[in-house]
Amino acid sequence: MTGYRPVSGWAVASLIAGLGSAAVLFTPLAMVVPLVAVALAVAALRDLGRGEGRTIGRPLALAGLALSIGFAAQAAAAAVTARVIAGQRASTAATTWLDAVREDRLTDATGLCNPLILPGRGRPPEPELSPEEQLEAFAALPAVQAVASCGQTAPVLIETRPVQVGASAWLVRADVAACGGTTTVVRLVVEPRAVRRRDSSLERWLVQEMTVEP
Repeated sequence: MTGYRPVSGWAVASLIAGLGSAAVLFTPLAMVVPLVAVALAVAALRDLGRGEGRTIGRPLALAGLALSIGFAAQAAAAAVTARVIAGQRASTAATTWLDAVREDRLTDATGLCNPLILPGRGRPPEPELSPEEQLEAFAALPAVQAVASCGQTAPVLIETRPVQVGASAWLVRADVAACGGTTTVVRLVVEPRAVRRRDSSLERWLVQEMTVEP
């Protein structure tokens, strides 16, 4: 047929990959898809530029390029927002625990901890202690003693970051040097846990680890 020009296969592939880039909104593992879509779109535009009009498909290539960049940018923005929110919640969880210990509300403080890290719960080789003895053992932990020595002086959070890339646990470091003890920094690892209540599920942050730095 006179005047017929085929559509560039590169352009069609870039459009399909651009549409598939929406997968990155559901899993970061799909970030490779928009990268492939961008590469295909660039290849399509170059092919069309060198083809001297023998093929068409520039709008398809541009659409694929726009879709891939748009979905990737949206996914990146969502990831940054989620990280900021998680960091704020980790800081809040750590501050709540620090305040409970500092104000001698040890029952509240233990309730903010993962039970597996608390002493005297009867896990081998530890003997099971009474509730009063459990609180005494908790109060004797170095991190608890360091924070308790602060009294009315609130520890200052100096670092909040993920324990590792992609992990849900966060490391929070609190400066307790102003409290007058030998310990300068308390390290807390906090992590969210899903708590099911009837038909709903709530997120609750718990202290998973508490240590001191000299």
